[in-house]
Amino acid sequence: MQSNKPRGRPPRTFTEEARRTQLIDCAIQSLAELGYVKTSLAQIATRAAISTSVVSYYFAGKDDLLQTVLAAIYAHAASFMEQHISPTESAITLLQAYLAANLAYGRDHPTHVKAAAEILTHWQTEPDKLTSAPSTDASLFAPIEAILTWGQEQGVFRAFDPRPMAITIRAAIDQAFAAWLRDPSLDKDQYSVELIALFDHATRRIDITD
Repeated sequence: MQSNKPRGRPPRTFTEEARRTQLIDCAIQSLAELGYVKTSLAQIATRAAISTSVVSYYFAGKDDLLQTVLAAIYAHAASFMEQHISPTESAITLLQAYLAANLAYGRDHPTHVKAAAEILTHWQTEPDKLTSAPSTDASLFAPIEAILTWGQEQGVFRAFDPRPMAITIRAAIDQAFAAWLRDPSLDKDQYSVELIALFDHATRRIDITD
């Protein structure tokens, strides 16, 4: 009887998965500390205390490794969001929670944010490399736009075009991360409070109160 199991490389062993995770973590640290240009397979191998050939066993090259790193960072962020955004019946509360969770991720995981920024900045002119990055419309703006549309349907948000507002909210989050990386002395918690209040005022109907 012929097996229907797809052919190809066998499933990774526990040891192989652990090594891949280690290399991804080393790459994130290198990107955050040294930047994109100075991050190489050799540099990552040194951090992991292994030979470069071992890194090449797991990844076809720098691009392959960094695509995997980017996917890992987005998965890490998504897991963080799921843990910090609770179900709610109010679009006002959900928008506040969405902003708070995103900003908390940037506050608590600056190394991941910096590493992702290094990759995205250097790959802006090579979009074919961004196979593991979320598409702009589907993955970055759509969740915010859905919250805004829901709030308008509930009658708690004022009339506005949800797409430009969603783009503006996402840009404000990204700029907060950039500001925090440039100036670590900024009060991130107060910054978050102000940004959440800003978009609460920008979206809420003036006759709606808590």
